[in-house]
Amino acid sequence: MSSAAPVRLFIALELDAAPRRALGEWAAEPVARLRLRALAEEQMHVTLAFLGARPSSQVPALARIVAARAAATSVAGLALGAPLWLPQRAPRVLAVAIEDGAGAIEALHRQLRAALASEGLEQRDERSALLPHVSVARGRPRGAAREPLPRSPVSADFGASALTLFRSHTLPSGARYEALACAELATVAGPATSARASATEPRQMRTGARRSGRSVRRGA
Repeated sequence: MSSAAPVRLFIALELDAAPRRALGEWAAEPVARLRLRALAEEQMHVTLAFLGARPSSQVPALARIVAARAAATSVAGLALGAPLWLPQRAPRVLAVAIEDGAGAIEALHRQLRAALASEGLEQRDERSALLPHVSVARGRPRGAAREPLPRSPVSADFGASALTLFRSHTLPSGARYEALACAELATVAGPATSARASATEPRQMRTGARRSGRSVRRGA
């Protein structure tokens, strides 16, 4: 990867396996009925910061921010919310909202923004408030936003396992996500209800594509 070449980047939370499995099973019916392109369970995440096209020379600094925030944060007590179409005006993504009663995701989002700004790496375009959600399928079926969706699966009191810096590759077959740096979140001691600072040392930091070296692909 040339240090001068721009790369499209974003930072996302990776959820526990149980809610991702529940979302995959739930999405099967609307995917078949509306002819959508389903996302595999390992592709499901909660985006916290769209960074856009950046010089690849910024990746090491971004990876350090990811590692530092992950080591100081735990995210638990989450639940799956209502299904929704995004964006509202011209839906092309089927998603499920994430309920975060303790505000753990919002707190991490603010901390990330502050850390990015302190390094001169702040987001250049943040036109709307954070809406925590997980995309489960993509497509542009006519009238889809007016069709009823099944109730979202019941999955509560789960957490997030890692914070990851992703690179997005745009291909004719759809975007492919490459994990450039992945850091495990701080371990929750007992029932966790918020994102909080931790006195633990930084946990394991993984670089390169995650899950046995495989990249992550989604539908366009």
